[in-house]
Amino acid sequence: MTQTESRALDVSTVVSQAVGAPFHAQTYKNFLYLLAAFPLGILYFVTLISTGAIGGASILLLFGAPLLVATLLLGTVFMRIETESARRLLGFELTHRTGEATLDDGIVPYVKDLATDYGTYVSLVVACAKFWVGVGLFAALTTWVTLVASFILLPLYYDMPGVTFGITADNVQVLPEIRFTQDLWTFTIAEPVHLVTGEVTSFQGALLVSVVGVVLLFVGLNLVNASAWLLGYATKQVAPHARVFSRE
Repeated sequence: MTQTESRALDVSTVVSQAVGAPFHAQTYKNFLYLLAAFPLGILYFVTLISTGAIGGASILLLFGAPLLVATLLLGTVFMRIETESARRLLGFELTHRTGEATLDDGIVPYVKDLATDYGTYVSLVVACAKFWVGVGLFAALTTWVTLVASFILLPLYYDMPGVTFGITADNVQVLPEIRFTQDLWTFTIAEPVHLVTGEVTSFQGALLVSVVGVVLLFVGLNLVNASAWLLGYATKQVAPHARVFSRE
C-alpha cells in the first residue's frame, strides 16, 4: 500500500467513525462520563473545601487534625473514583500508586505516609480541578442539548399559538444560576446564559432548521467523543503520580 493510499484509508476511517458516532455505544459511555463530571466535581470541591477549611481553622482543637487527615484521605478516594471511571467508561488502562504504608501497618505509620506522599497532594489537585472541568462541561452540554432538541423538534411546534421559535434574550434561560452557600463561603458557578433571537414562520423553514439540528447533533457527539478521550488521556498521564485509596 502506498503512502497516499494509507492516508486515504485513514481519512475514510475517520469520516466513518465521525458519521457513525450516534450509533456507537461508546459514544454514550463518553457522554455519561462527561455528564458525571459536574456532580462529581461538586462533591469533590464541597467536601474537600469544607473539611479542609474546618480542619485548618480548628487545628488546635481535638477534631482539627483528624479532619485534615480525612481531607487527605478523601483526596485519594476521589482519585480512585477518577481512575475507575476512566477505566470502566472510557476503556483506558491506567496505573496508579497506593502508597508504601497500609492500614495493616497501623494508623500512625499510615497517616505519616499519607501526609508525606506527594501523590496525596496530586490527587487533591486533580479532585479540585474536576470541579472547574465539570462546570465547563455542564454549561457546554446543557447548551448543546437545548439547541439540538429545539432545532430538531421545531417542525412539531413552530406554528403553535403563542410559540415563537428562537432562544431570545427575553424569555429563555439556557443555564440557570447555580449557587452554593456554606457557613464559611458563598460561591456562584454561572450566571444565566442567553442566546440570540430567531423566528421561523413556514414548515419548510422549520425543516431546514431541523436539518441544522441534526448536523449539530453529529458534530456535538463527535466533540463528546473527543473531549472524553482528552480527559481520559489526561487522567492516564496523571494517574501514575497520584495516590489512590486502597483497603489492602
